[in-house]
Amino acid sequence: SPSVALDGLTASFTTSGEPVGSNSDGSPDAFAWTDSAGIQQVSSGSAGTAVDGADVSSDGGFVAFWHTGDLTGDNPDGSLELFLAEIGGATHQLTDLGATPYHSLPSVSADGRHIAFILEADLTGENPDDSWELFRWSGPPTTPGDPAAFRQITRWAPPMTGRELYDPSLRGAGRRISFAGRGHVAESQPDPLEVTLVSDAA
Repeated sequence: SPSVALDGLTASFTTSGEPVGSNSDGSPDAFAWTDSAGIQQVSSGSAGTAVDGADVSSDGGFVAFWHTGDLTGDNPDGSLELFLAEIGGATHQLTDLGATPYHSLPSVSADGRHIAFILEADLTGENPDDSWELFRWSGPPTTPGDPAAFRQITRWAPPMTGRELYDPSLRGAGRRISFAGRGHVAESQPDPLEVTLVSDAA
């Protein structure tokens, strides 16, 4: 679904169409609309690649999205990776997964400096079992997959029972993240219920 900036003057969306005539291969890609410049293509993957999610920052300057294309020259294996694009500017690959794990749609902070997401991977060395965990990336962009850029917010460990995490939402300065969960979401919440939690991320 489309994502709209706080002032309503910028929006992001995904489509396999050609809204500006620059997507002739029909691959799903990310686009942005601005009140001043109209529609522009944000990602440009080759045929067979795909985008997932396109969240625009509240200030209208950035779009965060997942993509399987080699958009910056850092993803030759075509794995699913997290990208941050400056609207009208540079695109940065943030992760280096080498795979296509379970993932939530990304949620970007107002100024584009933080992105929250749920991922079935070990980004920081703290998730060796690759369980579903909530992560936050913090800029500025460095090399793809730089562990110092990520913080693992949740942490599953025995004897906690199975659980699932969904729908992170990060707004404002990026310090508070709400997300939905099912099962044993946190040690302080042992009952297998559907809950919505808010995490403070320093």
